[in-house]
Amino acid sequence: MLGRPLGAPDDALFQRRVVLAALELLERDRGPVLEDFPEDAPATRTNDDPEGAACSVSFASTAVHASLGDKVAAEIAELAMWHTLHERRHGRSATGLTQSSPSELAAFLASRADGKAATLDSSHTPAETLRLACEELKTYYFESRMAQPGTHTPEALREWFWKETAGGKLLLALNAATENDPDPAVRAFSRNFLVPRAVRHSL
Repeated sequence: MLGRPLGAPDDALFQRRVVLAALELLERDRGPVLEDFPEDAPATRTNDDPEGAACSVSFASTAVHASLGDKVAAEIAELAMWHTLHERRHGRSATGLTQSSPSELAAFLASRADGKAATLDSSHTPAETLRLACEELKTYYFESRMAQPGTHTPEALREWFWKETAGGKLLLALNAATENDPDPAVRAFSRNFLVPRAVRHSL
């Protein structure tokens, strides 16, 4: 299976047999040699149980002509399996402060980025609601990304989110739409905190 050349993760005995069988092919007098491994790989888990997933998410399939909000919604759906895996591994998630789903947060932020007076069911001020929604959406992306294979440094996560995802583009659009907001608290958040300084300098 793509991403699993030695079989399912964490099955050391099966993987050892695969490696030894491959090395034995080097003893043949003539080549090239192509042989099927005599054993079927152990059963792997499905999307309903993502523990065995091995391939990272690619957002290339997102519709080219979809709105930015639609693209973020599609990314959120693609990341759901990985976020579930993160929660299983760590027993918790840093999301949930707004009591809104990632899709609801994305719809709220997309409306604000379009200049609409959208609200969340929140007891916080507009500026605080906006801040919490942005932070929670980023957290959902970051936790999902960290559940994927590989090493994820803070710098790599930042580059990925702000430069490769529709989620990052949504927050950049939100920044442009709110930096001159009539609410001084919203304006201050947009100008000083919404987009990290390191990201501003690299765009």
